[in-house]
Amino acid sequence: PVVLLGAFVLTAITLMIVIALARRGRTFSKGRSMTRHVSDLIADNKLVEAADICFTAGDFAKAANLFNRAGEFAKAGRAAEAAGRLEDAANYYAQANLWDEAVVTYREAEKFDQAAAILDQAGKHGQAAKLFESAGHWERAAEVYEKDRQFIEAARLFEKAQKNTRAGEMF
Repeated sequence: PVVLLGAFVLTAITLMIVIALARRGRTFSKGRSMTRHVSDLIADNKLVEAADICFTAGDFAKAANLFNRAGEFAKAGRAAEAAGRLEDAANYYAQANLWDEAVVTYREAEKFDQAAAILDQAGKHGQAAKLFESAGHWERAAEVYEKDRQFIEAARLFEKAQKNTRAGEMF
């Protein structure tokens, strides 16, 4: 156990040094700067490797773009989220078919209509309707409530959307 702990500590220290050097733009390997190394990897179409280096160095926006270009949408989502680009992250998660992550991230980005659309497509109509309602899309929320056979809620929102004929059809 002591040997494993020592190896772990040594690995962690080495990683911290590599990250610190990369962030400062100092030599990365064989006398090249991190930026130059990443540029060489991109030129060689080694996008995932370049993105991993950018992510490790804390350049999350560049990592997200590179992961996206490489078709690694889940990783692009994590990098975009780390960069604070929540809507982009949610879009990447949706491209990766990570629906739960996409919904959560759209909510965090306050893009309730996009989160609701995913929930509706997934058959989670009650949750979708509530999100559409919170986004102020009364008619769309009413339509989803109707699909979920929640006619009283649908009627209430059709009325709120000034679609009185549709509201009357709910009874």
